[in-house]
Amino acid sequence: MKTCALLPGCCCDACSIGGCSLGECGGVVGAAAAAAGPMVAAAASIVKASSAKGKTAAAERDEATKKLRSAEDGYGDEEEEDDDEDDEDDDDYDEDTERGETASSTLSTSSCTGVVGEGSEAGTECCEVVAVGMVRAEPTKPRKKRGKGKAGGGGIARAARSRRVNRGIAFLAISGIISIIVGVLSIIWTPFDLFMNERLKMVRGLPAYEWWRNPPDEVLLRVYVFNITNGKEFLSGKEKLRVEEVGPFIFREKLRHTNITFNDNGTLTYVAHRTAHFLPEMNTLSLNASLVLPNLPLLGMASYLHDASFITKMSFNFFLKSFNAQPLVEMSVNDYFWNYSDPMLQTARQLLPFLVPVDNMGILHTIYQNFRDEVTVYIGPGNGDRFFLIDKYRGSRRLGYWDEEPCDVASGSSEGVAYPQFLTKNFTLLYLRKTLCRVTPLYYAQDVQRKGMLAYRFNLPNNSFDTSEKYPDNSCYIRDYSKEKLLPAGLLDVSPCYYDFPIAASFPHFMGGDLSLFNSMEGLHPENSKHGSYVIVEPITGVPMESRARSQSNLVIRNVTGIHRIGKFNGLIVPMFWAEYNQVGLPWYISSLMYFVVVILPSLQQVVSVVLILLGIGLLLVVLFGCFCTPVSVVHKHWGRNFPRKICLDEEKGDKACITKMCKNKPIIVPYSYSFLDLVPSSRSSSEIL
Repeated sequence: MKTCALLPGCCCDACSIGGCSLGECGGVVGAAAAAAGPMVAAAASIVKASSAKGKTAAAERDEATKKLRSAEDGYGDEEEEDDDEDDEDDDDYDEDTERGETASSTLSTSSCTGVVGEGSEAGTECCEVVAVGMVRAEPTKPRKKRGKGKAGGGGIARAARSRRVNRGIAFLAISGIISIIVGVLSIIWTPFDLFMNERLKMVRGLPAYEWWRNPPDEVLLRVYVFNITNGKEFLSGKEKLRVEEVGPFIFREKLRHTNITFNDNGTLTYVAHRTAHFLPEMNTLSLNASLVLPNLPLLGMASYLHDASFITKMSFNFFLKSFNAQPLVEMSVNDYFWNYSDPMLQTARQLLPFLVPVDNMGILHTIYQNFRDEVTVYIGPGNGDRFFLIDKYRGSRRLGYWDEEPCDVASGSSEGVAYPQFLTKNFTLLYLRKTLCRVTPLYYAQDVQRKGMLAYRFNLPNNSFDTSEKYPDNSCYIRDYSKEKLLPAGLLDVSPCYYDFPIAASFPHFMGGDLSLFNSMEGLHPENSKHGSYVIVEPITGVPMESRARSQSNLVIRNVTGIHRIGKFNGLIVPMFWAEYNQVGLPWYISSLMYFVVVILPSLQQVVSVVLILLGIGLLLVVLFGCFCTPVSVVHKHWGRNFPRKICLDEEKGDKACITKMCKNKPIIVPYSYSFLDLVPSSRSSSEIL
C-alpha cells in the first residue's frame, strides 16, 4: 500500500492532506521527509503505524486510493457539487473554529495503530494524528468555480478575508457607539417632547397641520324649529302661545382654512370659511314640511320701531296694510332656513335700507351667508401655553360689538378647533362662536374616558346668558338703549351681530331662564343633559375629542304702542329655533395617533432608551472580545472534498485555533502555519507547497 510522501506513516488513500494524494507512495520516503524539513521529520518519527487488517481492508483502501486519484484528476468536477453541501461544510468549519482545540493537546492524546517505516506495506491505516510543523504556503491563483458561476479555486486569500473581518468589526463598533448615543439623547430629549414641539410648529405635511388645514367632516349641525300649534286661539286671546319642537334637521358643517400665512412673530394667519350642507341620509324629516311660524319681518320691524315717532308708526301701519301682513305665516322649513323672502321685505329694503339691510331673512342663510373670518393665532414652541389661542380676530384684538373691553375682547379665546397643550383643571377655556356674538367661558367639570385616554370635560355655566343684576360680570353686555328695560334672566342681547335686529340668545327651551319666560307660553321642557353645552378635551395635546355647543335664538318683541297687526305678541319673547353644533368625535387615524403619543410613547420611550444603551454596550463588548479572541486570518474551506477535516494552526503569537474536518471519519492535524496559510487546490502536490 502506498504511503504519504509528506507525512510518513499516513497512507494516501485514507488521509489525502496537503496534496498527499500525489505523493510517491510505496517507496523510500526519506527524501520527501527531508524535503519537508526537520519539523516534519521529527513529527513523523513519533507516528505509529497499525498492522494489516486483512484482505478486506486492503481492498477497501485500494478502492479509496482510486477515488482520491480520480478526485485529483477531476478536481473541477468536484467543484460542481451542490451549494447546499458547501454551506453545510461552512457551518461545520465555523463550529470547529470556535472550539479552539490546540494541536499540542491532540498530539499528546493520540496514537497511531499502524506500523510506520520506509516502504510501508499495504494494510497500514492512517494515523489519527499527524505532527504539526511550520510550513509556509505559497499563494495560489484562485480558480473560478464552475457550475453556478461563483468564484472558487483552491481557497480564498487570507488578506481578503481579513479585510472582511476588519470591516465587520468596524461596523459593529460604529453601530454600538451610535446606539449608545441615540439611547442617551432619547433620555435627554425624549421622543414625546420632540413630537409635541413639532406639533406646536405646525409644519406643513405633518399630521397636525394637515388635519387642521382640512378638518375631518365630524361636526354636525342639528336645528330644531318651534312650530306654533294654536295660532288662532292665541291671536284671539283665548290661549297662551303653545309651541312644539320640530326636529332635528341635520346638516354637516364644513370648515375650510385658506390664505394661510406664517408670520415672523410666532403667529399664523388664515381665513376660516364655514358652510352647512343638508344630509338627507341622516334625516327623518323633510325640508318641505310646512310649519306655522312668527312673521319675522313684521314683528322684527315693529319691535325695532317701538320708540319711534307717531308719524313713523302710522306710516309703518299703512305699509303693513298694503301687503296685508299677518303676525303668523305658514311656510316650508326650507324657506324658513334658506329663503325667507317676500314682497313686503323686498319693498321695505328698497324704501328703508337703514331699517331692513337684507332681503332674505332665512335663519341659516343669515348665519352662513358671510361666514368668512380672518383669524390670527399663536403657534410655535414658545407659545405652548397659548397654542392656537386668538391673537387677532378680523385684524383686531376686539370683536367690535360691545362698548366695554372685557365683553368685547377676542384675544386669548379659541374657535374650538384646538386648545393649548398640557391643560390643567384650573384652566378656563374661552370659546368664540360668531353666532353667539361673544366669548363664552367653559370651566372644568369632571374627568372622563374617551378612546382609552383620560380627558377633561369643561361645561358652559348655566348663567352664561344671564345679564341680570345677579351676575354683574355680564353687565357689559347690556347696551345703553336697553338699560331702561332689561331682558329677563337667561337672555343675552345679540342684536349687534344681526344688524340690530331684536334677537336674544339663551339656552334651549330657556333653560336656566326667568320663570316669566315659561309662564308666557306652553311647550317648553328644559333639560340639562339635552340642552347644556360642554367640550371634552384631551389635556396633554389640547385636542377636542367631543363637544356640543347649544344655543337658542329668540325674537324679542318689545312693548309697542301705535302699531297694529302684532296682536298678542306685544311684549313677548318668542323662541324661533335652537341649534346644536356637535363634534361627534375624531377620525380613527387621529385618535390612534393621539393614543400612541399620550399612552404608549411615554412608557415605550423609556424602554427603548434603555434597550438602545444596553445594545450599544453589548456590541462594543463583542467588538472588544473579537479583537482579542478572533485570529487575524480566518481559514476558508477548501473547495475540494479531500482536504482534512480538522486543522490546528499556530498563530504568530503562539495561540492556536482548530478547524475540524474529518478525514475518513478520523481527525487529522496538518502542518500549516495559520498566519501564512493560503489553501491550495488539491491538485497541487505537497512538494509544490513546500
